[in-house]
Amino acid sequence: MVWWNNLRLKSKDPQTRRKAIESLNLEAGVNEHTFELLKSCLSDSDACVRAVAIAALASTNDERVVDLVVPLLRDPSPEVRQNAAAALGRSGDPQVTLLLAAGLKDINPSVRTSAAMALRNLSWRAPNSDEQALFDALGNARGAALHGGAAVAPLVTELKHDTSFARRAAAEALEGVDDPRRVKPLLAALTDEDPTVRVSAIHALGKETAQAVTEALLRALRDREGCVRLAAAQVLSKKESPELVPHFLRLISDGYFEVRLAAVQFLGRFYSPQIVQALQHRLTDKDTDVRLAATKALVFYATQLQSSL
Repeated sequence: MVWWNNLRLKSKDPQTRRKAIESLNLEAGVNEHTFELLKSCLSDSDACVRAVAIAALASTNDERVVDLVVPLLRDPSPEVRQNAAAALGRSGDPQVTLLLAAGLKDINPSVRTSAAMALRNLSWRAPNSDEQALFDALGNARGAALHGGAAVAPLVTELKHDTSFARRAAAEALEGVDDPRRVKPLLAALTDEDPTVRVSAIHALGKETAQAVTEALLRALRDREGCVRLAAAQVLSKKESPELVPHFLRLISDGYFEVRLAAVQFLGRFYSPQIVQALQHRLTDKDTDVRLAATKALVFYATQLQSSL
């Protein structure tokens, strides 16, 4: 049936051509005629056909594959570039590492990841801190942060990754980078669709004192997700600013008990009749920790008042 499959490779239907390639049994090797057909598929008008042709040729371990695949690292299709990088990673040819390193800057996250995996397979060593940061940002975000300013650009790029895990890892890593260029992208991450990314971005901005950051964190106190409100409350509470009291008074009846607890603990540092009244209401809170924190705050107030008499 080899002749029939080879005929399907010449079909006008791209799906038929793709299925023909995928059904090839290349474990026992490939004859020259089939190899040439696969080679011609690398310039197929359909990106999916080109992508599966790369994978098929790579499985043959033919030394000619490297030269055939290298040009496809610049293919307009991300899927093709991704498969090309993976194929070169299997080649064992260290001469392709320079080309693969360029793939670490690809606009598509899957291509960047594929390039990084290929370089890892080839035991590549980065020639400088900038390229090492690029490499580490793909799978080892915290390691990338160790390179300081060199890590900002690649980690900011990962903040736009199509998976929330990668975006969250990038935000967490940027917390350890002391560079003003990270602030604006992290502020943008406060609107990420994934609440865990928003939480990580909030903590990453924890030491920033700019008014724009404070205003963004105050907006986060009204986030629909309790974990985000809690993160914003935890970060803002470190400022110990009396100006924040009105915002925390609104949080003291939050539906999320940890947010109420953070609000009580913050308000317990200040005194006003309004705060005392709010804390008294928390004495009947349904959460034990909140009740205990409110009690401690009120006892502290009473002790301070008695000592001043």
